[in-house]
Amino acid sequence: MTPQALAAFALLLLVIAALPSRDVVDVARFQSERGFRVSLPVSVVVLIVRLSTIAVGIGVASLFVAAMPDGLMLARYVAGAFLLVSLLKRLLAMRKPLALADNDNMPERSITGILRFILARTRFSTEFLLGLSLVALVVPAAPMTREAGLSFGLITLAVMVIVLAAYTLFSHQLLTLFARPRSLARKERIEKLLSSGLPRVSARFRRNAA
Repeated sequence: MTPQALAAFALLLLVIAALPSRDVVDVARFQSERGFRVSLPVSVVVLIVRLSTIAVGIGVASLFVAAMPDGLMLARYVAGAFLLVSLLKRLLAMRKPLALADNDNMPERSITGILRFILARTRFSTEFLLGLSLVALVVPAAPMTREAGLSFGLITLAVMVIVLAAYTLFSHQLLTLFARPRSLARKERIEKLLSSGLPRVSARFRRNAA
């Protein structure tokens, strides 16, 4: 693996991971609502999923290169097209910011319940294709060495830690940016309820309005 190929992989992964998606927005949301005690396990799950997809991508790409080295160029075209479509979808999704909590009166989940919810909602097929495409674009037409695989893993770890840390540290600013107008309208209704003095205002409403 050349330094240029590893740098290209790091840049592509950073762009894909930094754009708002369910996993990183969940990290920001749980950091804002429940604090670091909940956002940290969510971040760990997101990190494990991404590392696993890259590992699978390395394995599949290595097998493909060993079996069909002449087909690597075609595989790169397909991988590039998939990444381009994924990137465009995420950019277009930013025009319609992600929805946050739809029902503020729902009981708070336990940490275990939250992690199960995150895993159940993860689209593993899409994540695996994304990891495979990232690796296929830069993998050389030669057997993958242990050092190259380790480099991919370390780069993935470093990039994801940076992205997850940013979504944790700037959770309030990012959620304000991503919140739908109806979420802002709900907050205004909560503030009106609080100012009206009505007794039936939930404690969670009070926290959200604070």
